[in-house]
Amino acid sequence: MGTLTSRTQRHDRYSVNAPPIAALPTDEASRTFHILWTSCAMLAMTDPELAAEPLAEGPERLEGRLADLLRQAQTDGALDPQADPSVESVRLLALSHGLGTSVLVGHRTPESAMKVLGYHLERLFCRT
Repeated sequence: MGTLTSRTQRHDRYSVNAPPIAALPTDEASRTFHILWTSCAMLAMTDPELAAEPLAEGPERLEGRLADLLRQAQTDGALDPQADPSVESVRLLALSHGLGTSVLVGHRTPESAMKVLGYHLERLFCRT
């Protein structure tokens, strides 16, 4: 039984870890993606037509997907039963977006951003 629980917890963590880690600008392709997405998001703040485009809905879809993954992790016993998966998904995305921007502007290295994100994810899945 312990082995099954360990495999389930690793799967839950991997599923939740993947989107925020993928969003960090760690190479040229991901830097370009982050810059383009951030530019579109900034334009959408002043252009209602652009704000109505599917791109603007991307973070909401990702939030929902992460919340679903966190709920599953909670059901599987890998996440604290008192945690709020909807709030945690918002916090996780805000953290990864902020870290991504700090990498882009040179305040943080990609390795440092990964370390911070990893720290948060470990605490998220740590059960007392």
